[in-house]
Amino acid sequence: MKPIHKNIFNLFFLFIGVLTFAQQPSFYIRSLRSISMQQDTVNWQAVTFKDVDIVYNKIIDFSNQTIKIDQKGTYEVNGFVNINPGVFGKSNDSIQIAVYWIKNFGLPSQETLYEAHQSYSYGNFDVARSFVFPPKEFTFQQNDEITIWTHILPTSTIPINNNKNYHQINKPTGLPQIAALRIAEVLK
Repeated sequence: MKPIHKNIFNLFFLFIGVLTFAQQPSFYIRSLRSISMQQDTVNWQAVTFKDVDIVYNKIIDFSNQTIKIDQKGTYEVNGFVNINPGVFGKSNDSIQIAVYWIKNFGLPSQETLYEAHQSYSYGNFDVARSFVFPPKEFTFQQNDEITIWTHILPTSTIPINNNKNYHQINKPTGLPQIAALRIAEVLK
């Protein structure tokens, strides 16, 4: 095959591949900026995203930092959140943090989609740990909202870093992303 024909052939398949995957009904948002948490063992704290965090979006109404499903259907959801308490403690100290992914937070139809707990202990108080949420399918109604929440559990024996300039939700060494959420429509 002549080089020009080979290049045209390769460009054609690249074009077809891009068109196929670019039209996939999905949403991906990720934060590259760190987020501060407060030392609060009573209230949950939201992990929020901004418009600039959207990588691609074919299925979500994202306005006012709200992730809202556009149409009823089955969706695959997954992602992660990285948290570093940013403190040093003693050998008998611990910090317990939970991360929740909630559908319709505060409404009668509220449902916990994911829940993950991490226990930080002596030697890893100042290390980012990932709360990973593997792909799982859920059925959503139109206008269902998805939010991510963190909660410092009251069983913690020391507080997280309280410095107003320290951000606990941050990237681990070697990774550029802090938190991410992917939603893809399951086509049947």
